[in-house]
Amino acid sequence: MRRKVSCVLRTCVLVVGVFLFATTGSYSEKREVEIWMFKTFVPPANEYQSKLMQEFERKTGYKVKGQLVSWDDMGPKLIPTIEAGTPPDLAHVMFPLKWQGIGAVVSLNDLYKELGEKYGGWVPIAESAVNAEGHTWGIPYQTSPEVFYVRKDRFEAAGLDYPKTWKEFRNVCLKLNDPGRLVYAFGQAYGGESYDVNKSLRMCLWSFGGHLTEKDGRTLAIDSPETREAMEFWADLYGKYKVVPPGATGWTGSSNNIAFENGFATMVINTGSIIWSMRAGNPELLEKTALIPPLRGPVEAAGYTGANAFVIPKNAKNLEAAKEFVRFFFEKENYEGYLQAGGAMDVPVLMDFSKMPMWNDPINKVFMDTVVAAHTVGYPGAPTPKAHRIFNDKYIENLLVGNLLQGWDYDAAMSTLLEQLEKIYQE
Repeated sequence: MRRKVSCVLRTCVLVVGVFLFATTGSYSEKREVEIWMFKTFVPPANEYQSKLMQEFERKTGYKVKGQLVSWDDMGPKLIPTIEAGTPPDLAHVMFPLKWQGIGAVVSLNDLYKELGEKYGGWVPIAESAVNAEGHTWGIPYQTSPEVFYVRKDRFEAAGLDYPKTWKEFRNVCLKLNDPGRLVYAFGQAYGGESYDVNKSLRMCLWSFGGHLTEKDGRTLAIDSPETREAMEFWADLYGKYKVVPPGATGWTGSSNNIAFENGFATMVINTGSIIWSMRAGNPELLEKTALIPPLRGPVEAAGYTGANAFVIPKNAKNLEAAKEFVRFFFEKENYEGYLQAGGAMDVPVLMDFSKMPMWNDPINKVFMDTVVAAHTVGYPGAPTPKAHRIFNDKYIENLLVGNLLQGWDYDAAMSTLLEQLEKIYQE
């Protein structure tokens, strides 16, 4: 009898051991979540994101494999993992519909609806950034509208009012430009690696009534008198009037920040990153700085912004944990802390958070107000994957403006641009 019991016990131990060995790996995977978040220009925001990942791990028991990845590196780093079937469970991306267009992310309809209902609804720019084909492909978490920074001390010394239109802007540029003292009126990228040129160029284009496509997002509309007027105006600021630094055709994303903070430029277009930098280390310059909203052209005063978003890639191992982190991120205390850490760099995408006291600050308020009237990639159509491709690869910037700056006539430059765009929209 004792031998029989002993045999049974050994068998039970063996069975339990085999069961544990077989299931330990899958259980471990379910208790681990990999999260990639953007590393921004604002160190306190980066620190706060890291803190949130640590706090989520502490509260939930999930093992968080977290990374902060730069804006420029996120795409090149994310694509190979998606292709290999080993992506993170959750990632920040700049253009969520671009990822939807290549079939790389999953629909998040229920989570998007849940958060919108809980926090007063989404701002319009967030809605357009993530919704297509009846589905929601990401959860927006911030927007960074572009505004004009101006040196108010230089305007006052010259007895000039701040411009309200693009033509007034050109006139004050001519009066404030002083290249002999290495002071340029407009410190804006006109090429290079920076996406600053993509955004500021579209602000000018839309203000004059020019558009990439019609509202359907498919019919090309770029070849118009309005586009011609806007692009020749834009190119002349650099080539004819020389109010832009000559090296601006090769600038990077931080170049106009540096130009403004070093006194090299009197006006720039940027997000809240310069404000954060001045508040942190150059309060004297902050006192000499004013912010003004987007300028009016013949048609409208068009601002630019986009909404960065959380996405869950296809083949993510732990979809539910990824969703749980997003809910945690948007808990009132956590999201308010994130926005405060980012300063004016991170503007809320959920309406309830626009009521935070920080947005009553006169400087911060300019960013909050600009979001309401701003457009994004693809306007007046949806921000489609093809519109994003044209934005990312700088077709308008290089084939139209770039060729104008190299001395091409406008018709030849437009012909080259149209040939390339037609190929994209026929694919």
